[in-house]
Amino acid sequence: MGIIIAWGSEKLKQVRAIIFDLDNTLVQSHIDYVRLKEKVLEELADAGVPDRLIDPEDSVVENFNRGTAYLQKRSSATHLEKFNRKLNEALTGIEMEKVDEVREIKDAAILINSLKEEGFEVGILTRGSRDYATTVLGRTGFDGQVVHLVCRDDYPMEEAKPSPLAMDRIAERFHCHSEECLFIGDHPMDYECAKASGAAFVGVLTGSTSREKWSQVGCEEVIDSIVDLPRWLRQVTKSE
Repeated sequence: MGIIIAWGSEKLKQVRAIIFDLDNTLVQSHIDYVRLKEKVLEELADAGVPDRLIDPEDSVVENFNRGTAYLQKRSSATHLEKFNRKLNEALTGIEMEKVDEVREIKDAAILINSLKEEGFEVGILTRGSRDYATTVLGRTGFDGQVVHLVCRDDYPMEEAKPSPLAMDRIAERFHCHSEECLFIGDHPMDYECAKASGAAFVGVLTGSTSREKWSQVGCEEVIDSIVDLPRWLRQVTKSE
């Protein structure tokens, strides 16, 4: 069914699928992102990426993309595959350390069920691993509610979120285009992915991104939590 919404000054869009980020959007997690970044930088160096391409001041994605581009030009496909596999296993290990402490964002599962009852397709797009994501879903209120998800290790890691390819692939699960999706996330990386793919986007404040930070990166649509999404949709619809 879906709801027609306006997106800024763009033409009306028919939203067929609502896609959610996982950590700190659907669930409150306790992943040590500092250690994750340190591990990425460490593995890049071990794989032969020169120091000049590794900058702790830059984001994980920026470092990873630079390092991967370097390795793709100078390494065999086997070496690159080994690097990606080793890195993914290390990151998954860090993600799983506090998986027992993950909790559902209040009433998030109820929201998912109501969206599905209204006819929306619902999916998850995460930069977490599949092992981590499926474990989290199985231990929270989302077990069985969300069938379609695209994770970091489902495809080559350089194609994970924030690459627009990630959004294209979750959209394909619903036989629609990214432009027909609404993405909800807690991090500027989520906004970057949506913007690059043509998906609409709403930021939430349940992660570390403040309303001021959202404004700085250009995100105009922000809600306190995903449970405020129905009210936001009604307001946008009434404004048309």
